[in-house]
Amino acid sequence: MSDVHSGGCQCGALRYQFRATLRDIAHCHCSICRRTTGGILTTWLQLDGHLPQQQEQIP
Repeated sequence: MSDVHSGGCQCGALRYQFRATLRDIAHCHCSICRRTTGGILTTWLQLDGHLPQQQEQIP
């Protein structure tokens, strides 16, 4: 059974919600991740299966 996960950015401009089983979730602060994302850390996750893509434009 999949769980529903939701979140977004602190300013509220981006929100997301998906139903999937999480396989792994991690936070990384290595030099490669910092250089790639431009941030001090990055969070990534792995999901089982395929997610349908839906895009909405936020005014």
